[in-house]
Amino acid sequence: MCTSGTPGRADWNGYRFEFVRCPLRLRQAEEKYFGTVPREIEQQVVCVTGPERTLVDCMAVPRRAGGPEEALVSLRGVTVLKFEILEKYLDMLGNARVYAAVGAFLEQEAQRLFVPVSLLKRLEERCPRSKTYFSRSAGAGRYLRRWNLLVPEAFLRKEDDFEA
Repeated sequence: MCTSGTPGRADWNGYRFEFVRCPLRLRQAEEKYFGTVPREIEQQVVCVTGPERTLVDCMAVPRRAGGPEEALVSLRGVTVLKFEILEKYLDMLGNARVYAAVGAFLEQEAQRLFVPVSLLKRLEERCPRSKTYFSRSAGAGRYLRRWNLLVPEAFLRKEDDFEA
């Protein structure tokens, strides 16, 4: 959950929630609620991140989603994305490594999510100029040349993953 105040944690109904500061660029542009949706939880309306912002945030800081492997497993459950929201949020953050991680993920999920080829090209143009890690803590398993990204094996979809 995004807060403009002090980051912290809360436990509720067996789940642990981490409150983190909204990215500085969003606070400066007064867009801290971009990509969020209101949800009613126990008669209280809260703003939660939509699938587009969740995907980008998990690619930006995978440890907040339980680590790289857990983030990827969870993100593979996403069924629909509004690509204009996803791309605008990426542009707001302006982080080359995140463009690469999101691009690499979407490339693997292109058929399932109906990802436009033109979007992948735009993301590719914004990825890092030199090799970078998806997540240093996960180490590198494979280099994805198109994205200039070193990813753990868990990042790569296996043929068995397509059967479901």
